[in-house]
Amino acid sequence: MFGRKSKRTQKREAHQKALREGLIFWLPGGSSQINVYLDYCVIRCLGKTKMKEKEREIPFTSIRDVIYTPATVSRMASLQLITKEMPDVKRSYWYAYENNLVVVHPGNEELAQKIRQYILNPKGSDVVPPEFLAQLRKERKEERRKAAEAEQSGAFKAVTEAADKWVRMGVDGFRLDAVKHIYHNAYNDENPTFLKKFYDRMNESYKAAGGEGDFYMVGEMLDEADKAAPYYRGLPALFEFTFWYKLKWALQNGIGCYFVKDILDVQPLYAQYRSDYIEATKLSNHDEDRTGSDLGQSAEKMKVAAAVLLTAQGAPYIYQGEELGYWGTKSNGDEYVRTPILWDKAGNELASGSLSGKIDKQMLTPAISVEAQADDDGSLLNLYLTFARLRNTYPVLAQGKMVKHPVYNDGNTSQQSIAAWYRELDGERMLVVHNFGREEQILTLTDQPDKAVGVSGEVKLQRGDASSKLLMGAWSSVVFTL
Repeated sequence: MFGRKSKRTQKREAHQKALREGLIFWLPGGSSQINVYLDYCVIRCLGKTKMKEKEREIPFTSIRDVIYTPATVSRMASLQLITKEMPDVKRSYWYAYENNLVVVHPGNEELAQKIRQYILNPKGSDVVPPEFLAQLRKERKEERRKAAEAEQSGAFKAVTEAADKWVRMGVDGFRLDAVKHIYHNAYNDENPTFLKKFYDRMNESYKAAGGEGDFYMVGEMLDEADKAAPYYRGLPALFEFTFWYKLKWALQNGIGCYFVKDILDVQPLYAQYRSDYIEATKLSNHDEDRTGSDLGQSAEKMKVAAAVLLTAQGAPYIYQGEELGYWGTKSNGDEYVRTPILWDKAGNELASGSLSGKIDKQMLTPAISVEAQADDDGSLLNLYLTFARLRNTYPVLAQGKMVKHPVYNDGNTSQQSIAAWYRELDGERMLVVHNFGREEQILTLTDQPDKAVGVSGEVKLQRGDASSKLLMGAWSSVVFTL
C-alpha cells in the first residue's frame, strides 16, 4: 500500500532514533562493528557479519558479571558485560564476542556499580533504571559540547602543533586512521565535528606555508556508505569500503550488471554532506582479508578487480602487495595481510624482520616478485601499470563522471556478467566494459568505438555500419575512446 513503511525502514528509523537518544555505543574488537544499546530488559546487539547484518538480544538474566575498566590513554572507560552462555559465538564472525564479551561505555565506577546491582538483582523489574538513562544522555550531551569546543583543548593544540611541523616540511596531505574512534560513539556528530575543526586548521597552516589549493586529507571510516557519509562533513575524502564490498560480491558471483547502480546509488548520500566529496576507492586494506584471498587466489578475477578500480569514478588507492596478487587472511594474524613487497626473485630484499617469521612462504615464490612480474607483459603488476597510465593519459578516465550504459546495466537479465559504463568530462566520452564471469559474452554496441586503449583478457571488436559486435572473453576488460 502506498505510503506504508516497510519493516526494514521501520527498523532503520528505530535504530536512528536510538542513536539520537545516545543509547548506542561503540563496541571495539576484531574487524567487525557491533552497536550495543540498552532496550529496557535486554541488551540488543546489531552487528555486521561478512555479508549481512544480524541482530541478537541478550537478556539481563543471562548477564553473569559487570566489570568496570578505568580510562586509558587510547580508550574511554568501558563497562564490560560478560554473558553466561552464547552457544554460537565460535561460529560467528563477530570477533568482539570472543570470550563472551560485550562492551559499552559508562562514565564512572559509581555508575558501573549501579548497573551491576540492577542487573544482578532487578527486584522483579524489567526496565532500565531512569537514572541510568538520564546519566547516559547527560554524558552524550557533554561529549557534544566537548567536540564543539575541541580546538580549546590542550590535546587538540598539541596534535595540530605536531601536524604543523610536517606541513612546514612540505607535506600536503594526511591519511587519518580509524576516524570513527575519536569519540566513542561512531554514529553521532562528535567525530565529524572534530574532524572539520582539524581539517580547517590544517588547511590554514597549509596555505600559510605557501601551499597551493586546499590541503588533502583522507579518512578511514570502516563502514558501509550510509554510515560513512556524515563524515564528509569533516573531511574532503573517505576510503570507499562499500566500493570493495559491492565489487567483491560481484566478482565472487560472476554478476556485473548491478555494479554501476550500486556505486551510483551511494553518491547522493555523500553529496548531501559535501558537494565536492572525493571517493577514495580501494580494494582491500590492512584491516581486511587480502583481495587475493577474497577472490580465491584467482589471477583472472584479481585482474578484473584492478581494471575496475582504475576505470571507475573515484580517486583509487592500491594497497601494497595487491599489484602482485598477494593473498592472506586476518584469522592467521594481521601480519599475514601486511606482508612486505618481494622485490627480487631471490627474496634478498624482503623487509620481514619485524614480522617474527609470520610470512606465507608458499605465496612468496620467485614468480610473484616485482622482478619476475615486471618482465611478464601479462602479469598483474603490468596490468596495474597499464591502466594507471591510462588514467594519467586521459583526464576523462581520471576525473570524468561515471554514467550507466543504456543497455548493459541492472535491467539486463540475459548478460548479467557484464558491467559497462561511460566516463564523461567536458564533452569527451570513453566506454568501459568488463566481463565478471567465466563465460564468453557477445555484445551489440550502437556506439562507434574509436580504438581500444586498454585491454585485459580476450577482447575482439567486429565493426558494422549501424552497430558493432564486441566479444568479451572470460574475466576480460576493455576501455574504448569514442
